[in-house]
Amino acid sequence: MFIQSMVSTYSLEQVATAHSSRWLHLFIGQDPDVLKSLVLRAERSGGSGFSAIVPTLDRPEEGWRAQNLSLCVSPYMFHYGLGNFISDPIVQQKYSPLLTPQIIRYLTCKPHISIEDFRYLRSITKLPIIVKGVLHSEDAKMLIDYGADGIIVSNHGGRHLDGAIGALDALPSIVDAVGLHVPVMFDSGIRYGADIFKALALGAKMVFIGRPYLYGLTIGGETGVRHITENIVADFDLNLGMAGIKNLSELLPNTLSKQ
Repeated sequence: MFIQSMVSTYSLEQVATAHSSRWLHLFIGQDPDVLKSLVLRAERSGGSGFSAIVPTLDRPEEGWRAQNLSLCVSPYMFHYGLGNFISDPIVQQKYSPLLTPQIIRYLTCKPHISIEDFRYLRSITKLPIIVKGVLHSEDAKMLIDYGADGIIVSNHGGRHLDGAIGALDALPSIVDAVGLHVPVMFDSGIRYGADIFKALALGAKMVFIGRPYLYGLTIGGETGVRHITENIVADFDLNLGMAGIKNLSELLPNTLSKQ
């Protein structure tokens, strides 16, 4: 499974020709017309289209990133990751000929995200909506009531709100609150097989990795990504064996506390 970023270098149509199992990530910006255009493009792109939408609902602004500030770097300073915008007819109609950093920020950040934004997204698509960035059980239950089809417990690797609750600490209460209504998934800080082991034991149905495959991509391209992925899977398999786990169904919360 691959989640394509809204701010990817290549457009969602281009990615659709290269990858069969894919979801589309969305930032909730301030232009609902652009949001709707991206969703409709996802539904009809390449073969069967994207199979789910993954909105980030808890990142209204960029977080305070000390390293970026020290280097005088901002993601809005450079024209990268614009593949989905420069190819979008609504963006071209309303904002061409120049996509300034201010416009990109307008299209990817909304200072006051509310449940109404989620309800709007739910109204414009029949695709499953998997909500990313949930850290509280009450939020998870409310989103399910409004039509969410899945939850991704995540604090974005701690890159936005410094000092926020650890995603792994938030996972058990959300799994307990959601029960069997929708699948609960997990990301943030997955580096080793042991991290996957813990997340699955605490109730996650799927675990996502981000930074490791980017490290692999940077160093070795496609081969690097494959190498990183195979190493993480092998590490996870060894952790299962050392814990005496023969089947994933045996991987339960008390596995982490067995003496």
